[in-house]
Amino acid sequence: MAKAKKRVFQKRIALLFFSFLFGVVLFEFGFRLYASGDRLSEYTPGAIRERYAEAEAFEFRQAHKNLPDFILHPYFGAIERPRRAMRERPPEVLARQIGQDQRLPWADLKVNNIGFSSPYDIPYAKKENDYVVVMLGGSVARWLVLHAGDQFKKELEASPKLAGKNVVIINCANEGYKQPQQLMVLASVISLGLEPDAIINIDGFNEAALAYENAVKSRISPQFPHAPNWAHNLSGNTWRPQTIADVARYDAANKNYLLNLKRSRQVVRISRGLGYFLARRAEYWERQREEAKIDYFDHLEEVARETTDSVFVGPWDPAEKKDPVQACLNLWTRGTKFLATFAKGAGIHYLHVLQPTSKDTVPEVSKPLSEEELLHTGSTHFWPTGIQALYPRMRHRSRTFEAEGINFADLSMLFKDVTDTLYIDVCHYNQRGNESFSHAIAEKFLETLPADPIVR
Repeated sequence: MAKAKKRVFQKRIALLFFSFLFGVVLFEFGFRLYASGDRLSEYTPGAIRERYAEAEAFEFRQAHKNLPDFILHPYFGAIERPRRAMRERPPEVLARQIGQDQRLPWADLKVNNIGFSSPYDIPYAKKENDYVVVMLGGSVARWLVLHAGDQFKKELEASPKLAGKNVVIINCANEGYKQPQQLMVLASVISLGLEPDAIINIDGFNEAALAYENAVKSRISPQFPHAPNWAHNLSGNTWRPQTIADVARYDAANKNYLLNLKRSRQVVRISRGLGYFLARRAEYWERQREEAKIDYFDHLEEVARETTDSVFVGPWDPAEKKDPVQACLNLWTRGTKFLATFAKGAGIHYLHVLQPTSKDTVPEVSKPLSEEELLHTGSTHFWPTGIQALYPRMRHRSRTFEAEGINFADLSMLFKDVTDTLYIDVCHYNQRGNESFSHAIAEKFLETLPADPIVR
């Protein structure tokens, strides 16, 4: 009797096992049938493998490891740490900036003596055939020089207008810079003895998004540098319980994200269904990680606000304080006019470029975003509001610049008809995007350059 019961029990266990196995196989077959074609293409073995490879470069805590790269500066707000090689930056920062298709010819480039990513110290010892171009702006201008500077140099040197010249591009652009930082930088490098033949100012995104964030969220004058880049350092105490908790949450979420994505990569070739489930779990933890990062920077801004008195919040015109959009527009306008006036008086060729951004959608969309771009250009704090409020006004204001003889290139709609992926985040471009942007700037620069340009 006991043996009979044991056999019955074993049969039931075997039946349950094979029923479960049959169910798994049936589910897998059904899932593969459902996911055939282009459906769920982001969860194929190849796509998950690529996502994991990208995630490996994102392993360190992006929320706080980026901060030591920048130090306070009395005129510019913050600069990159001089003499630090680009390769020494945290891997997740490089991963965010370069994307998957980027080349790294600049990986061993060191920050120059005054805090900019450039092989040239200031003052630059100008040679007889040199034609020196100073690049001003924020991170878009900076990464443009790093990724497409060689192409830009070749296009200028190929022009009959600069025949026989050695074009030297000196990067004076940095992450988060906006007007009037470009003015401060230019005044500083000129006072140090730099003699540029041309100035290119690439701006727009920071003057709209970051200046607006200063005014509305950080309650700091839009004239001041972007608050998260410098203000929290004034307190001398950024490590408070809130920020420590945010970093701990970030680390925990990041570990779970990597673990689930790694498991998904390991099993997806055998079971598409289980790989999909694990990838979705990874996406959940990725969202948790990003929320922790946002909270971290929110708490840093709280620290900044606690330590800012009337000196640190900057000068505010009472009328402009009531209308932050107009305040940001006025700053951008004054900065543009002053740079152009200075260049004209010094015999320096000047070109102002309004850069494209993924959030420029009013009154028309500046680029149809691909699925990959939609994934990486999600809403970022107050930035979309600032962009959509200010970019139309900037385009309208640029007409007065052109009427006043200021060389202005509105390239905000450069990618209007491009459906391929160009953005790696809300405002930066991949290699193809940088090369396309560089080519458009070179064309406009040469178009506005006199047939016999002044060389200082």
